[in-house]
Amino acid sequence: MFERLTSGCRWAYLMHFTQPKQAKTRCNRIEKSKKTSSTERS
Repeated sequence: MFERLTSGCRWAYLMHFTQPKQAKTRCNRIEKSKKTSSTERS
């Protein structure tokens, strides 16, 4: 999925996960993304 994104979308996607200062927030965003992407494949 990530490989198909345009460079601008990749940048925004990475910023969404790396921007929070608290590790807990970063982890929550990653976990939420995993759940969303797994339901899209089904």
